[in-house]
Amino acid sequence: MPEKIFQAGYMSGDSYSASAYMAIEPNARIILVKDTKEPQDKTDSVVLKFYRECGLADRVDLFDISGTTIKAKELWTAIKDNYKERAPAPPKQTFVGAPTTTPQLLSRFYYDIVPKNSWPRAITAVTGLLANAFESGYGESAKKVADLWKIGKFDTDTKFALWEYAGTRFAKTGVDNIRNNIVVIWSRQSGKKGGAHVELDSSYAGIKQIVDYFAPAKATVILAGDERNGKLAALAAGSTQVVNCAEMWKDKFWSDHFAGVPVLAQLAFFKFLEEGFKVIHVGMRSGMLETMGLLGMTTFYLEPDVCPSGDRMLAFSRANIPYTRIQIQAPPGLTAWDAQTSIESGVRAPTLNGWNRKLSGQIDFLMRNNSYRNFYFYSDTGPRGRRLFHPDQAQRDAEIYAKAKIMLEKRLNPSAPTYKTDRDKILEDLLTKNPDTVKAELKAMRGFYQTDLDKITGAIESQFRT
Repeated sequence: MPEKIFQAGYMSGDSYSASAYMAIEPNARIILVKDTKEPQDKTDSVVLKFYRECGLADRVDLFDISGTTIKAKELWTAIKDNYKERAPAPPKQTFVGAPTTTPQLLSRFYYDIVPKNSWPRAITAVTGLLANAFESGYGESAKKVADLWKIGKFDTDTKFALWEYAGTRFAKTGVDNIRNNIVVIWSRQSGKKGGAHVELDSSYAGIKQIVDYFAPAKATVILAGDERNGKLAALAAGSTQVVNCAEMWKDKFWSDHFAGVPVLAQLAFFKFLEEGFKVIHVGMRSGMLETMGLLGMTTFYLEPDVCPSGDRMLAFSRANIPYTRIQIQAPPGLTAWDAQTSIESGVRAPTLNGWNRKLSGQIDFLMRNNSYRNFYFYSDTGPRGRRLFHPDQAQRDAEIYAKAKIMLEKRLNPSAPTYKTDRDKILEDLLTKNPDTVKAELKAMRGFYQTDLDKITGAIESQFRT
């Protein structure tokens, strides 16, 4: 039966699995909603661009609500469960031109898009639909996906081009010195940029822990995905066996050598490497990692033990797609940890703006309160023995104390009778320490718990080619 799938433009990571499903089900369609009022909308820059590369643009029904008062996230809430819950049909609307209200949109989605007179499926349903297809015919489904993404047996010209790129990226390592096993560590930072699931963002401290385990002697490491402030580049600089492919989509190479299909060519790069090496992918759960699993590469995705959004992904493992969950006790980063503790408390995870507001409130408190400011935020002594206040240094120190206070408070039980007293005591205890000490303690809170790190590295190493 043909399906119509609802996708909002800010759900760019879902485009890969959606396109894979469309490869298998030739009559499936995407209802794509563009809303530039949403900061993370990537309709033009990512979603449509990818569907065009796949040759699927004629199966995408685009609705641009940017000029209306409708918000994409509110529309998603209004529609996501209707198919599953067999919701009644919406009132049929009569209007001229493009829909400009939610009732008009719902009417158009339900009555006019094939299959007509039915609710669209949520984009999250694609996981199960794909898994069902792979279960009923793994080889045939995998081939259809590989063909859609133009990844199969590489012709000579493609091989030469991909070897050229590999030679550039692995220049410091030397192609002959690449180890038998390549661990690709994916960095996900979309939550910190204002997107969904802050709790699934990567931590550069966590990435470094995995690098430090494998790079010295066990495997060649590729760093891929989102970069910030040159952190992945700095990690790669420390070893000839750590190769930086962060944000490789920005490289001019792809448009020069693969005009029209630059994104698909980047997927081909990793599959091409697997012809000569064992390539294992790992990272916090993301749409890009799903792609690697769908291409048949060993893939491990990380998510916290409590993760309401994650169970649907288990369908891939059921269908023998090599996309395997590793559950961790806590996210490795501070903002992710903060969001995760909210989830575990039954509270909706705060957005990045929520975290920043909380942090700013703590910093402002420390900067405004003279008793605290006088206590530590003076850095040297001026004439007549007077301590000099340096606002910039004070701001930096206050941020360190504020972050440490927030994260330490996360360990308290809000329902305990001593909660408020304990919360106040945390700040009191912090202020008995100098900023460098607090900074070191804050650094220690970042990264994976050792038990989680052991679980991650053990799972990866169990798949090594000897």
